[in-house]
Amino acid sequence: MTAPNPAARVPSASGLPDPSIPGETLPDIPNEDPALLQQRLAALERENDELRRALAEREAQCAFIQRRAEQRRVFLEKTRLLVYDFDVATGNVEWAGASESVLGYREEVFCAFDHAAWLQGIHPDDRGRVAERVGEILDLPQSYELEYRYRNRAGSYLPMVDKGVSLADASGQVQRVLGVMSEVSEQKVAEVERLKLARLLEMGRDFVGVATLDGEISYLNNAALDMVGLAGRQDAAGRNILDFFSETHRHHLDKGLYLSLLEQGVQRFESSFRNIRTGVSFPVEVTAFLIKEANGTPLYVGIITRDLTEAKRIETELLRSRDQYLQLFEHFPALVWRSGTDARCNYFNATWLAFTGRTLEEEIGDGWLQGVHPADLDLCRDTYLGAFAKRVPFEMEYRLRHRDGTYRWIVDRGTPYRDLDGNYAGYLGSCYDISEQKKQAFTERLMRRERDLLTDKLQKVLERMPVGCILSGPDFRITYWNQAAQRIFGFSKEEVLGRSPYDFLVPEADREYVSGIEAALRASDAPVTAFNSNRTKDGRLISCEWHNTMLRDADQRLVGFISMALDVTDEIEAQKALKESERKQQELNADLMRTLTTVEESLSARIRSEQALSDSERELRRVNSELKGILDAVQESLILFGRDRQIIWANRGGVQLGGAPDFTDATATAHISDPVRDLVRSCFATAVPVSDQILRHGEIWEIRCYPILDHRGEVQSVLKVGSDVTSRVRQQEQVVRNGHLASLGELAAGVAHEINNPTHGILNYAEHLIRKFPEEGRIIDICSRIIKESERIAHIVRALLDFSRNRERGKTPVRIREILDEALTLCKSQLRKDNIRVFVDDEGNLPAILADPQQIVQVILNLVSNARYSLNQKYPEIDSRKTVSVFLGSVPDAETCWLKVSVTDQGNGIPKQIRHKVLSPFFTTKPSGVGTGLGLSVTNSIIADHGGRLEISSLEGEWTTVSFLLPQWSTDAK
Repeated sequence: MTAPNPAARVPSASGLPDPSIPGETLPDIPNEDPALLQQRLAALERENDELRRALAEREAQCAFIQRRAEQRRVFLEKTRLLVYDFDVATGNVEWAGASESVLGYREEVFCAFDHAAWLQGIHPDDRGRVAERVGEILDLPQSYELEYRYRNRAGSYLPMVDKGVSLADASGQVQRVLGVMSEVSEQKVAEVERLKLARLLEMGRDFVGVATLDGEISYLNNAALDMVGLAGRQDAAGRNILDFFSETHRHHLDKGLYLSLLEQGVQRFESSFRNIRTGVSFPVEVTAFLIKEANGTPLYVGIITRDLTEAKRIETELLRSRDQYLQLFEHFPALVWRSGTDARCNYFNATWLAFTGRTLEEEIGDGWLQGVHPADLDLCRDTYLGAFAKRVPFEMEYRLRHRDGTYRWIVDRGTPYRDLDGNYAGYLGSCYDISEQKKQAFTERLMRRERDLLTDKLQKVLERMPVGCILSGPDFRITYWNQAAQRIFGFSKEEVLGRSPYDFLVPEADREYVSGIEAALRASDAPVTAFNSNRTKDGRLISCEWHNTMLRDADQRLVGFISMALDVTDEIEAQKALKESERKQQELNADLMRTLTTVEESLSARIRSEQALSDSERELRRVNSELKGILDAVQESLILFGRDRQIIWANRGGVQLGGAPDFTDATATAHISDPVRDLVRSCFATAVPVSDQILRHGEIWEIRCYPILDHRGEVQSVLKVGSDVTSRVRQQEQVVRNGHLASLGELAAGVAHEINNPTHGILNYAEHLIRKFPEEGRIIDICSRIIKESERIAHIVRALLDFSRNRERGKTPVRIREILDEALTLCKSQLRKDNIRVFVDDEGNLPAILADPQQIVQVILNLVSNARYSLNQKYPEIDSRKTVSVFLGSVPDAETCWLKVSVTDQGNGIPKQIRHKVLSPFFTTKPSGVGTGLGLSVTNSIIADHGGRLEISSLEGEWTTVSFLLPQWSTDAK
């Protein structure tokens, strides 16, 4: 740094050193003329005065600038304005004004907003329009005005008006934009209120006008123009408001209206107007008032006029018809009463007196209470007096004695009333007889209760019925899914609700067919039955029979569909084979239905004309007797059930099947088996035919139930048709069994051929080694074992061939233990593969039985195979509980000694609800492709053919024991 140069110091105003500055010294003043010095001092004083004046002016200017800045700030704050200066080149914006009071931003925060930040604060719906307009403003210099909504700090959008000008340089390029933003919420509200007021004035029916203090018209609404006969507002220009008044009132109003308004502010009086176009005068009610400035100075006179023509006419009509209304009141169809301020009744109309059969003198005061039912008297009196004390309306229901001596329910409504002067005068009341409504309400409550019970019963029936029940809405999306549907298809209710069957139930190949069924169902109200394939949750395809019906509400609007699903996968093959038989059976059923219909019609006719037509009654008895003979001759079992599920009628076959000596007594229904009762109950509940097969005393019966509907479409009875199909099913079983045995025979023959050849070679080699080495004990021992095992293989092959040839060898005395060993030999390898152990409990010394060994082997194989399947299902891996227990023993009874064979497993057991079906042909719980459903049915047939019986006991989830009992053989029996 350089040292300061003293020569560079600024001299004082006089050019002399300033002694107040350090380092300054006054030069030596030569001796001069005092006058010259005086002149110099005067010049210095003048210069100093000028400097002081300049400094004072500058301070005044600064103070003025500060005052102007403060005034500008206060002005912007008070006027809620935001001023901005936008530099286009740099993009910077300088803000000033009421940013905090208007938008909630402090000034230093809002001043940091650039053009882009300002644009982001505009409402999204306005931003595009404003950005486009800003582009035009920046292209050409111009003045502008914008309206948009801007977001304040709280996040709300305020209406803003933005006015400004864009300035350009010499080349015409816009360089700056100056503008002012103002918040116009109050103006917007005021404008909306002004428009509302204007619309209200124009929509009003009364005359509304505004005139100057001299009476010259300033405004008339549309109703005013119509009332005085002017074509438009141009016709009212220059007119005086008093021109519309009639001559009678015009002079009076001209002199005194303004003065009275000055004194009272508002004048209301009746006058008459004159229609300018027609010259007709009419009565009006006029309300005049002054319209003043804020300081109270009158500006205008307001006139509101209501046409009284119609009111005067109505008043006249009311006066004329008053007497008529009094008469109507007297004979009003309601019971009318009136009481005074003392709470005592002083009037009852003629309708009341006619109802009670008493005179007015008997009823007035508290006399009417004598007709109130004693049980309702206290409530009636307390309600009336309580409302009377509070002078409030009341309503109560009580029983009032009728003139015939009975008590009728009435509803009594009372309300306080006032006289013509507005004074409280007492109570007026009216009563209506509601006895019928009470009865109807009671009936409706009973009906609702019964409906709720029926709904609950229906819900339970739907959940317990063996048929899949599915409800869906108009869009075919599922709204209900019962347990049977879950059992058939594998999907739970939670998995299907709200979904369409097309999404998961209908295979791709059947969708077009199912869509056609849906279209046919929508096109007609008739139920639609269909057969198609469906996919289960585990991916299997099953065949189902569907019964679909539309559901409509009381107004016949579609509310959804109900579909009943039956899994007919197992039955469909049997149905193909039995098609011809079914056709004949259906024809017979149709004949029976027609016959029964004829019988019902005849019985109905007999009931209607029982007393008058005795000849017809005898004829009907003859026809009934002939019909009974015909139906008794039918081989099928026919039983007719009534609504109470009791038997109405049965043919001879029905009596024999039921096992009751007479089906007309009250205990007859107890002889009907549970499966048949379940079918009848299902038919009553669903109103559709149902069928099933049951086993009874070793016979297989096909049971079909048909609903019989009355004229209302409700099930009035159910006809049960039972057919003994034992021989037909046995033939089917034999066909299937023979087919299986034929296939097994072919396989066994091939296996025997392939096994016997190497087995014979092994035997020959072993015998050769024994002959060659007679002294080698170890070799002879090994060869002996080889020969023994080879002979065991040959024995297994012979047993397999004997089993597969299905030869009718007849029944011979055999030992059950030998048959059991042969059967276990055939299945031993399979049991060992599945890690299943077999335990045999043999009492020993059991007598022989007379049987076909091959068939008994088949029985044991079937029972062991079922036990093996159940164990593998419950224990897929190795488990110590995978055991099969076989018991051999004798069971004597009073008449016969039985040989009992029991096979017990610790598997899944048999559900209780299907135990009665397990002996039915083609019934199986195994998945499709596993088993034929004939194992136990064939087993039962074989045991029955041997004079024995099959017994099944099981605990679901724990164990199953299947036993067969055969009569022991003795020489006496032989």
